[in-house]
Amino acid sequence: MKEYLWFKPLTEWSVSTRLSLWYSLSILILLGTFAAITYIEFNNSIHSDFDQHLRHESSLLLPLVSTDAPLPIFDQQDLLQSTAYVTTGLYATYVRLLSADGGVLVSSPNFDIEALPSLELPTRPEESTRSIDWNGSPLRTLHNPLRGESGSLVGWLEVSGIEWVVHRQLDWLIRTYLVGILVSTVLAFGGGYLLARRALRPVEEITTAAKEIRAADLGGRLPTRFGVNDELSRLAETINELLGRLEESIKREHRFISNATHELMTPLTTMRGELDLARRDQLDQKSLEVLDTALNDIDRMEHIIRSLLTLSTVDRLSQSSKIQVDLGDLCREHVN
Repeated sequence: MKEYLWFKPLTEWSVSTRLSLWYSLSILILLGTFAAITYIEFNNSIHSDFDQHLRHESSLLLPLVSTDAPLPIFDQQDLLQSTAYVTTGLYATYVRLLSADGGVLVSSPNFDIEALPSLELPTRPEESTRSIDWNGSPLRTLHNPLRGESGSLVGWLEVSGIEWVVHRQLDWLIRTYLVGILVSTVLAFGGGYLLARRALRPVEEITTAAKEIRAADLGGRLPTRFGVNDELSRLAETINELLGRLEESIKREHRFISNATHELMTPLTTMRGELDLARRDQLDQKSLEVLDTALNDIDRMEHIIRSLLTLSTVDRLSQSSKIQVDLGDLCREHVN
């Protein structure tokens, strides 16, 4: 049964796959970090812009608020009849004048159609903004504190607006980031895998060539021309130099064995002849035993030397090229 890649331990994955995986993970982390930072900054910036819009609306309304009475009132309520305060929906501006404890004193005309939900007042008498979900729509409210002549808090001016456009832009940005990061990660993995396979192709060629080099035949060499002079090329050249030194060393060893065996056989043959002549003389039993022992030692030495010659011959034969022989044809040729 085929063993799929994702069922294998990470250490058994190919180098190109692991490099591609780490490369794509690095791209994913970098793009994710960049997207998170830019999203936070854009979110703060776009909410700040919307707050500036609410502050601008408040700046137009604050001069119309009178705090001389015990409770704040609008001096000119007819100015609240403008389009922004009458229209409902996405581009409407909702205005309320609240007492210090949150009671509604005055509200803009669009409240007659759609009432805003109750909001918690700021805990401290200072300008404050807050966002809530209102019937599926994002609502942002700005509270401005109103102070009387003594400086005490007498009420609040509440200005609200729907941030639908803001949230639509944020949602679009999130979707764009997610799709972009996903596509970039997939492309990074695919591109990284192709680049890694191309960069590691010399390793496969070196491995294939190295498998064909045998201990008895070091004449083969690793490929060194890959189109670039990089670390792999220099590594292959270094290994080739090592193979060359090993090959020369083995050749010297074979020459030494061949020369040594020939040089040793000559004196041994001479010694055997002289000992054979000595045995023909009239010698006592002890002398004959000594000569026989010497001849046996010469036989063992000749056997060792012939074994070395045979081993050297076998090594040279193993280096020769191999050809296919049909034993059937060979047998028929000798029989006929």
